[in-house]
Amino acid sequence: MRVRAPASIANIGPGFDCLAMAIDLWLEVEAVPADSPAWDYEGEGSEYLVSHVNPFSHLAMKGRVRSEIPIGVGLGSSAAARLAASALASPWDVKSHVIDAGADEGHRDNVAASAAGGIRIVSDHFDEKLPNPGWGLALFIAHAPVPTEKARAVLPDEVSRESAVFNIARTALLVRAITAKRPSLLANALKDRLHQPHRLHLYPWTQEVLYAAEAAGAYGAAICGAGPSVFAFCPPAPARQSPGLARYRQGDVQDAVIVQKYGGTSVGTAARIRRVSRRIAATVRRGEQVVAVVSAMGGTTDRLIALAQSVNVEPPARELDMLIANGETITAPLVAMCLEGMGVPAISLSGLQAGVRTSAHHSRARIRDIDPSRILEALREGKVPVVAGFQGVTENLEVTTLGRGGSDTTAVALAAALKAESCEIYTDVDGIFTADPKVVRSARKLSHIRYDEMLELAAVGARVMHPRAVEIGELYNVPIHVRSSFHDRVGTMIVAQVPMEERQRVRGIAQESNVAKITILGVADRPGVAAAIFEPLGKAGISVDVIVQNIGRSGHTDLTFSVAESDLKAAEKLVRAAIKKVGARKVSSAVGIAKLSIVGTGMLGTPGIAGRMFRALADAGINIEMISTSEIRITCLVARDQVEKGVRVLHKTFELEQK
Repeated sequence: MRVRAPASIANIGPGFDCLAMAIDLWLEVEAVPADSPAWDYEGEGSEYLVSHVNPFSHLAMKGRVRSEIPIGVGLGSSAAARLAASALASPWDVKSHVIDAGADEGHRDNVAASAAGGIRIVSDHFDEKLPNPGWGLALFIAHAPVPTEKARAVLPDEVSRESAVFNIARTALLVRAITAKRPSLLANALKDRLHQPHRLHLYPWTQEVLYAAEAAGAYGAAICGAGPSVFAFCPPAPARQSPGLARYRQGDVQDAVIVQKYGGTSVGTAARIRRVSRRIAATVRRGEQVVAVVSAMGGTTDRLIALAQSVNVEPPARELDMLIANGETITAPLVAMCLEGMGVPAISLSGLQAGVRTSAHHSRARIRDIDPSRILEALREGKVPVVAGFQGVTENLEVTTLGRGGSDTTAVALAAALKAESCEIYTDVDGIFTADPKVVRSARKLSHIRYDEMLELAAVGARVMHPRAVEIGELYNVPIHVRSSFHDRVGTMIVAQVPMEERQRVRGIAQESNVAKITILGVADRPGVAAAIFEPLGKAGISVDVIVQNIGRSGHTDLTFSVAESDLKAAEKLVRAAIKKVGARKVSSAVGIAKLSIVGTGMLGTPGIAGRMFRALADAGINIEMISTSEIRITCLVARDQVEKGVRVLHKTFELEQK
């Protein structure tokens, strides 16, 4: 058996719970009878369908459910699923299936439109189809699902007579506009006072989309169902461009551009590459232009480094970059091949081909510029560019790598260069948490976090995002969505400002375990000495974090600073070379140290935060070796074997499990 059910839009502006229309996005089911249920799920919302709303689980059938209808964005995804399941369970009859599926779903308007098609007037007692007015339809599909129950909860229990009359009049006018094919009435007919004004605070950016549609020449626009997606009636296009995922820009309907980055775990096996490719394909089929950035398959880079060290304990940096850059250039064509097999044109690009130009620091190069012309050419040809992350080339065409988190940096930089709508970072975690959930079970996922907060967290150990990627996002105002590649749930948005309810004095706890410290005793206390020591470290790309200088005695002082443990050997070598010129009594180093940090913009100007932190650690028996601060961060160096205890103590002290 084969069943197809379309997406639908309820309300259509003022027609709250009584108007709906079917649209050209589909859920498709192929199944045969079986002794027990055995289902495979693909496409949009497949993980959600399995774990939350699964109307197929009771059917004794074996089959596949494939959906291109996004979940939780006002397009009737659950109505389509319940209708399809109802159709599989019993012979087809529109009326009975609308009654059965509508009772299960709770949105009879969506179900009626999905079952019978077209634009419909729906109530408990009748279902009438309106004539097709022949208009075009543009959709702005949001990437921030809002559960229907949440959208319902904000509606008032009672409305004024004035608002009721307003909506009755607009609904009548809308029916007149459709039946008489008079699009000039739509700007007024699509207005509403019963639901849209109460829901806009859940997705305030929607108002900008409504204004943009009107400015671009749409007949009229409104929120899709409970939101947050937006539809617009518009002049019919000369030719159908895509399944209706267009966006108004400067008077034309153009596809949105999204950069999607997939990390090593997400592409770690052939099965996971297929999963990632299905996600990319689903996004393309929704009408959006996608640029994919991929990391090396999980473990590949470490294996290549080990291979290099097996032939040379200290491999030359240039040759090592030439070697490990191959990890990403293997993944990119595999993803492109998989997309082609799914019927989605794609082309793999190396960092050089993608136009990524970098500094000449091997293994920790910085992106200097991006020439996106090759990527834009591929997009114009209708292809998905699959870019090898983590790598670029110098002005002399020497291959370089960007260091840890380099694929994140590639993705955000490309999003900036392409002026993309957003950059989606797909990883093996659900988003940004108040602490590492492996350490603190009660850690809470943040729906939003500011760029500056994320930058501080990333700089002191939160490994979900690399600091350089966040820096670029903030500089070019690129919205970054960090989310899991293994399901469709909303992750964390990294943005310039966060909603009021997300503002707390302390937003997160970070830890960094692989830390070392270097101590220089008896260094001369005179101008220029610190520069002589730290400038060579900077030129070598070695980051120095916590610095403590003791009060000088007899013209001498002691300096202690922290570096990444992986940089310790190189840093010691540079420091010993420097003190030969400036003089010092002794240089020593230590490992087994960790950084423990609290971060939050609410700390700025709030007295007592540091005292609470230090008291909590002291009461837990955790000794603080060094301290560093910024306006929104306090970092302590503690013993490595005590850092996880410290994270749990501080998470409880600042009540971060509470929203």
